[in-house]
Parts: sequence; C-alpha cells; structure tokens
Amino acid sequence: MPLYLSRRPVSKTHADALILFGSGFVPSDGRHVLRADPPVSGDVHSLEACYLPCLEEALSSGYDSVAAPLCFDPDIPRDRILTDAVCLIGAFLRMNQRDLTVTLCVPGPVPPETDDALLQLIEQPPEPCFDTCEFDIAYMPSAAGSAPAPKKVSSLGVERRRKAPVSGKRESVVCENAMAAPSSDLDSLIRNMDKGFAPTLFRLIDEKGLTDVECYKRANVSRKTFSKIRCDVDYRPSRETALAFAIALRLTLKETEEFLRTAGLSLSPSRTADVIVKYYIEQGFYDIDRINESLFRYDQPCLGV
Repeated sequence: MPLYLSRRPVSKTHADALILFGSGFVPSDGRHVLRADPPVSGDVHSLEACYLPCLEEALSSGYDSVAAPLCFDPDIPRDRILTDAVCLIGAFLRMNQRDLTVTLCVPGPVPPETDDALLQLIEQPPEPCFDTCEFDIAYMPSAAGSAPAPKKVSSLGVERRRKAPVSGKRESVVCENAMAAPSSDLDSLIRNMDKGFAPTLFRLIDEKGLTDVECYKRANVSRKTFSKIRCDVDYRPSRETALAFAIALRLTLKETEEFLRTAGLSLSPSRTADVIVKYYIEQGFYDIDRINESLFRYDQPCLGV
C-alpha cells in the first residue's frame, strides 16, 4: 500500500517492476518493465491514462513493489504535476485491497512549498526553551598575598559553586540508605504504567470506529508492518510510523503529543519534519499524501513505512 517519494532515478530504485515511458532503457537485472505512454498534457486525466494501466498490470501480475518516474510536461509547472501524481497514485492504492508499494522517483530540484504560513514556521528559528546562560566575571577575596580569583556568575545571578568533596564515610551512609529504601513504591509505579504504543493504537482505532485495513491504509503503512505491531505489545515504532498513525486517526495536536509519548517520542520545534506535521494537524488537514509531498519538498522523510 505505501507510496514513497524518492530523489533517486527509477533505474536505481529497488522494486519488482519499473514503469518506464516509451522505449529505451532495459534493466540489466531482469526486472520487469511496464511501458507507459508519456502524458500528452499535465492534467489529471492524462496522468490517469499514464499511470493507472501500469499499476493495474502490476497488481494483476502479482508484483509487490513498483517504481515509476514523475512525468514532465514543459507547459505544466513541475510542482503541479507532482501534486496531481501523488494524489492520483495515493487514491488508487487506498482503493485496492491488495498491498502494492509504489515509489515515485523525482530526481532533481523540486519547488518549495507555496503555503506562506508553513514557510514562515519553517524559516523562523525555534524559540529557546531556556535563557541563554552568559557569564560575567566577579572577583572575590582570595588567600592573603595572592591575586583575586575569578568566579563565574550566571546571567540569572546564581553563583556556580564547585560541590565540596564528600567523605568516604558520608558516601557509604548515603549508599546504605539507598539500598535500604523500600521498593514497594517502585513496584507500584511499574504495575500502574501507562499502556504502550501498540495497545494505545488499537484502542484508538476502536474509538474512532475504523477497521484495521482503513487505518493502515490511511497511515501509508504496509500490512506487514501493521501485523508486526499487532503481534508485539512492546513494538517501538519509528517517528515516521507513529506520526503516520496520528494522521490516520485524525488526532488533535494534544492527542498526538499524548500518543507519541507512548512510543517515547515527542514533537520538537527544532525539527523541520515535526514543524510541518504539527502545522497540518493544527489546520485539521489529514491527507497523508499531501503531507508527505510537503515533507519531500524539504528533504524530510515521508510518513509511514
């Protein structure tokens, strides 16, 4: 099911079959070639005639993966063709029950996102979460006959003092007290831990009224990966997989942050990918193909697996 966007040429992309326009290149490794006629124009109907017959042939032939180049039309902006192709192929994959992984190869530069609000978020530096610590020099009296020793003071006016060494006797007392501490509180904390990623995911799927198939197709995740999650209660997803399911479940920003915490993850204001995904969630926009297109334009990994 997943749709990937890659900057590698189609000839160097791993796939069972390749979609190629016209005649010409023949792969030396024996991979099957699905020949397609270049579109006569860059509109959606022309793209359908270009890609869909090859994708249907790939399904009927039993291929698991296909790589296809992005077609070009000198009269149509490249970014518009990219958007139309992503939406077309993504919709085709979600409508079919059988898994097919498609890699859309887009070598060369891609125009940046045209959303001014998103551009502003990405280009502005993240706000620091704490004040920058600048040090001034303060002089204090030292031993007689010696020059005053400098001492660093933080910008908040708090002196940085070196901790006095602790005697061996004192250390042994602390260690003994630590060893003697009761473990009942720790046992209680462990018994009452929050549920992990996998149990939380399946609970949310039920609460949202989705089927498993609907969820992993929305998330741009393969059936194989979804099966691994179902079979492993302690499954640790990648950031891209966890965010993909947050998009598929249509979670709010607060729900997304809580969901990510079950996988030991969080959104960071200093990561371009997180800024992009957060922006779309706040806008209530959950089309994963379009979100992945924006991520691709900024050389960020796409969501899903």
